[in-house]
Amino acid sequence: MKKWHYFFIIALLCFSLFVLYKKSVEQNMLAKDGVVTIGEIVGFRHSGKSSYTLIYKYQVGDNIYKEKIPSKYFFCKEADNSGCVGLKFKVIYSKSNPNISDIDLELYNKYKGMRLYY
Repeated sequence: MKKWHYFFIIALLCFSLFVLYKKSVEQNMLAKDGVVTIGEIVGFRHSGKSSYTLIYKYQVGDNIYKEKIPSKYFFCKEADNSGCVGLKFKVIYSKSNPNISDIDLELYNKYKGMRLYY
């Protein structure tokens, strides 16, 4: 193999380890100092061949936070639309860094592409 093949493999491995480490740190933050509030799903977009992005917002004090998470397609019976747009769910966020959060989609959690807490 050529030198750049080794470089590419090592770079990919380092990136993967970084992503796993970051996710682990965020999970620990939510477990240690997580605060539960109510958030609302404000968007559900097609973002790739078979992937979607779910957008939710929640309020902490006077600040409103908007987060995006990868998702698979799902139809929400309660809202009679794709992605439960307009419905409210529990959101856990880190007290020390409110940008770190996860939404509890209850029955629909299985469609989330990333799960930090729920």
